Amino acid sequence: ALTGGLPYKGQRWHDYDLGYELKYNGTAWYCTEPQSATVATSQATTTQTYTDLATSGPAVTVTTATRALVTVTAQLQTTSGSNGWMSFAVSGATTVAAADTYAITSNAGGGVNRFGATSLITGLTAGVNVFTAKYLNPGGTGATFVDRNITVVGLP
Repeated sequence: ALTGGLPYKGQRWHDYDLGYELKYNGTAWYCTEPQSATVATSQATTTQTYTDLATSGPAVTVTTATRALVTVTAQLQTTSGSNGWMSFAVSGATTVAAADTYAITSNAGGGVNRFGATSLITGLTAGVNVFTAKYLNPGGTGATFVDRNITVVGLP
């Protein structure tokens, strides 16, 4: 824990328990280093609402202020006439359900492609937040996800 008086704006502190550096923005601490996780396993879903795959995630735990940049990437393969969507949910200090707004999507018609998107998330509750990738297959006929990644950068 941080000791030695009140924090000041711009103060930095390395949290050895969390394994990363924090910075104080005047009202809250936030992680200044990108936090990233990958699940390489190829897995599929036919679920028409956001869900976990057999191997859940990837997920990262990050101390945030009220904003963060979140990037999700994956290789998606769909069957003809089907789409695959990858978004993320937030839990911990903040609760945000996975939403299409933040999703990467594949086009119907089959094929294998790599997709990625970065979203600015605002309105977070300052504190420890967990960002977890979630998946859906709107057509319900099959979408496969490989090399799934999520990266989160806390912002002041």
